[in-house]
Amino acid sequence: MQIAKKLFLFYIQASIHVAMATAAFTWLSMLEFGLPADIYLILFVFLGTVVGYNFVKYAGIANLHHIEQTPAIRSIRFFTILMMILLVLVAFRLSINQLLSAAFLGVLTLLYAVPLFRNRNLRSLQGMKVFVIALVWAGATVILPLENQPQVPVLDMWIEAVQRFLFVVVLILPFEIRDLKYDEEELATIPQLLGVSKTKWLGVALLIMVVLLNFAETTFKPLQTIVLSVMACVTGTMLVISRVYQPAFYASFWVEGIPVLWLLLLLLLL
Repeated sequence: MQIAKKLFLFYIQASIHVAMATAAFTWLSMLEFGLPADIYLILFVFLGTVVGYNFVKYAGIANLHHIEQTPAIRSIRFFTILMMILLVLVAFRLSINQLLSAAFLGVLTLLYAVPLFRNRNLRSLQGMKVFVIALVWAGATVILPLENQPQVPVLDMWIEAVQRFLFVVVLILPFEIRDLKYDEEELATIPQLLGVSKTKWLGVALLIMVVLLNFAETTFKPLQTIVLSVMACVTGTMLVISRVYQPAFYASFWVEGIPVLWLLLLLLLL
């Protein structure tokens, strides 16, 4: 039992679960536009997420309130180095345009963690945290797989990117609510600015907007719209029942697993 618990903690703390979520979203973008699964790109996004998230969490810059054991951190750092080596190897299978886009997202991640401007990083700028994360997710899981695909209308790609951006903002809100007891007031997170109740209402409004945006695409996809609506309902429910003092892995496992559930549901129905 102890071994299983340690493996689960490693799975969460080493950012494997969140990497599964971004990989799922990347594959989802391909599915929704009838593209074949690009295994190398999906793997690249997975590895990039592990490396990026672990850099932010364990570079001595981000809060470490959720880490308990120094040996665990050392294991995660070693794991991250291995993932970084694999990331470089997989990068050779990507196109130049994809690498340039990925480099831009990498710079954003770096600026999020490293204090370059007057000893401040993007995370420390008031109200910026959630939007920087959502922008990187939208870029990695929509722009990377869909750019330069002739069968994907440019308008539809950007609508999908906006939808993904808004959806990720909502996915982050349960984390923001949970972290109210940790975050400094200077961060000006959405729950700090609006309060928990209004934050939930904002999230529900954003989910409605995400669903409505689906009708603006040049090609209407009924099945994908139904699945999107179902996942919006699931996400909205998870947001509404989230609390400041919530079960240990409510946000970091259940909420963060929503993209994987979304992908599995679409794979079953297509």
